[in-house]
Amino acid sequence: MTDETGVVTVSAPPQTGEALARALVESRAAACVQIIPGILSTYWWKGKIETDKEVLLVIKTLKSKLADIEAVVKKNHPYELPELIFLPAGGGLAGYLAWIKDSVAL
Repeated sequence: MTDETGVVTVSAPPQTGEALARALVESRAAACVQIIPGILSTYWWKGKIETDKEVLLVIKTLKSKLADIEAVVKKNHPYELPELIFLPAGGGLAGYLAWIKDSVAL
């Protein structure tokens, strides 16, 4: 794992989003978590199409923190198989990227 900066996306039921965001920031797995409300997800699950109202968490972090994020999500998320996708930043404002690194450092 490297200290590559990026974002992780996690979808969750609306009632779970804020608690999950707080747990991620408090544990220093994330520098910031934005919660985007009003997501409607349609997906295959166990052989049929499901549709659910959700929120989308956009988690600012480092690739080296993925195991920590996974642990927090598994502990606090109600889904059997929650979304967890890392997207490398590929660039950005140097000061902001440095702030992310500083914020998740212990």
